[in-house]
Parts: sequence; structure tokens; C-alpha cells
Amino acid sequence: MQPAAPRAASEKWNAQDDAQLMQARAQGLNWAPLQSRYFPTKTPNACRKRHERLMEKRNSEDWSPERVENLGKEYLNVRKEMWSILASRTGERWQDVEKKCLEKGLKNLQAAGRAASKRERTFGNNSGFATGDNDFDAEGEDDIRDPHDEVREDGRQKRARTTLDLSSTGDILHTTPQP
Repeated sequence: MQPAAPRAASEKWNAQDDAQLMQARAQGLNWAPLQSRYFPTKTPNACRKRHERLMEKRNSEDWSPERVENLGKEYLNVRKEMWSILASRTGERWQDVEKKCLEKGLKNLQAAGRAASKRERTFGNNSGFATGDNDFDAEGEDDIRDPHDEVREDGRQKRARTTLDLSSTGDILHTTPQP
């Protein structure tokens, strides 16, 4: 059996493509018919993924002033509690942790955390970072993975993930090794 011929690179999506994709999907077209009718140079999967990204963007931007106000109100109600967890693990004041996290942003913090985890796996924990040993006790569960990280087709993750498991006492920071 001969290997498949390499596919020609598809053109980038533009605003007109995005509008056509959203309209066709709103009419109920499935991915294969949508692709063959409107986007012959793209795959059905490329259409699906583009639609997902457009919907995520739209949903994140569609916040009414009331939703933002409610988020702000609830944030003020829980901010000391939520930042104190991280502050106790890092040995910093919760106000400083809050300020630095908001200043650096989610993507930068996730990248720094992954780099530190990789360094620890490679060189051991001589980095001065906290290892997760504490007596913190809480209920519930939260996952701090980046939802945009890639997952292989067989469902396995491409890189180690750090998750926050608040369902039991003891170590709450868990790293899933890279498969």
C-alpha cells in the first residue's frame, strides 16, 4: 500500500468564511455536506474545529454588563478564600499572589507551571518550588487544566497535566505523567 499523497495546504479562514460557516451550521448542515458545499479545500474536521473556536470566542465575548457585575460581586466575596489556598502553598501573601496572577495572565502562568514541572521531572525538586505536601483540607473538586491543550485521538494527553483535587486531604496537586 502506498502512502497517501500529501494534501495541499488549505487557505486561511477569513471573515466571510466564518460567516458562511456559522450560517450553514445554523441551517442544520452536518460537517461533511457543509464542507463539500462551501469549503471544498478544507476537511469536515477543519470546519468542525473552526466552528468550535468561533463558538468559544462568541460565548466568551457575549457577557452582558449584568453578568460582569455579578462575576465581580462574587469575586469580591470569595477572593481572599480562593487566593489564600495558592498563597499557603507558595508561602506568599494572598494579595501578592492575586496581583501577580492577574498581572501575568492564565496562559503565562500555565506555561511557567509546565516549565517548572518539566524541570522538576528532569532535575528533581531542587528548584525551591513547593511540592504539594501540606495539611490543607477542603471539599469539592476543581480542574486547572488548560481546556485548549491537545488530546491524542486515542484520548491520551500529549503532556503532563496538573490538576487540583480538593476531594480529599493531603497532597492536592497531582501530575499525570506524559504517556
